[in-house]
Amino acid sequence: MPSTVEIPVPDTLLLHSKDHAALEQRSRLLLALKFFELGEISSGQAAEMCGLSRVGFLFEAGKHGVPVAELSEDELSADSDTPNKFPPRCLNPTPNHAGLSRRFH
Repeated sequence: MPSTVEIPVPDTLLLHSKDHAALEQRSRLLLALKFFELGEISSGQAAEMCGLSRVGFLFEAGKHGVPVAELSEDELSADSDTPNKFPPRCLNPTPNHAGLSRRFH
């Protein structure tokens, strides 16, 4: 069973949120993002913590500049040795994929 922690926050944070519920949701997300970034929880645990699906959490992580994968120097080097890993059509969506690419930007 998850534990609950109560954290006092300055009233000025309400200026950035519509109400207490919105502030609580934003705080959960930001806290989950930081714990995930520090490697203290998994993406699944972080997603559960803030009430999102795992994919939804990873999308939010990307939006907030939190890396979703840690690659070693060897993995980065190996990856850069294969620049044409994906066919060009995967990198430049065709009209059939245009709606999908807009959804994620």
